[in-house]
Amino acid sequence: MLRYSTYLVGSIQDAADGGIGWREKLTKTLAIDDGFIVLDPCKSECNHSLATTMEEQKKKLENLKRGGEWHIWDRVLADIRRSDLVCVNSSKFIVLLYDPAKRYGGTVHEIVEAWQKGIPIYTVSYQAVTEFNDWILSLLRDNFKNGGKIFHNFKQLTDFLEVEYKEHIQKFGAAKKPEATK
Repeated sequence: MLRYSTYLVGSIQDAADGGIGWREKLTKTLAIDDGFIVLDPCKSECNHSLATTMEEQKKKLENLKRGGEWHIWDRVLADIRRSDLVCVNSSKFIVLLYDPAKRYGGTVHEIVEAWQKGIPIYTVSYQAVTEFNDWILSLLRDNFKNGGKIFHNFKQLTDFLEVEYKEHIQKFGAAKKPEATK
């Protein structure tokens, strides 16, 4: 029995904590025991190619830009883009934390990639959908036909996942416990 992969999409560059906090909390909630593999860009090797922390990585990338070290900056960002898109494409669904006030870059690319491939996008936003960027909202709403949904908080998301993937979670749990099949 294979675990389902999910990729955690949202701001890193424009997030105060580099996007780490919500990803760590959700990863704990989607325990591996439930049959999910959580793909977290904050833990991706390419996101630490210049430094060991996200904050230091962000600072070093900014310094490379300001210093005109484009050959290094281009290489690092190309590695990050490739890695992120591999994660999107290997996911059963993606989880997006969306705040209309944030400046997004890679997040938009990941939304488009998931939308084009028909991968459900489960969006969590504490803001009203009327505040969303129209283009992004149109992609998210069009993704409803692939099972995508918009939630007002992470509790709604995790409650949904428990119901939506109940059979998978049960099968995965049974597959892990050979004595349960006897």
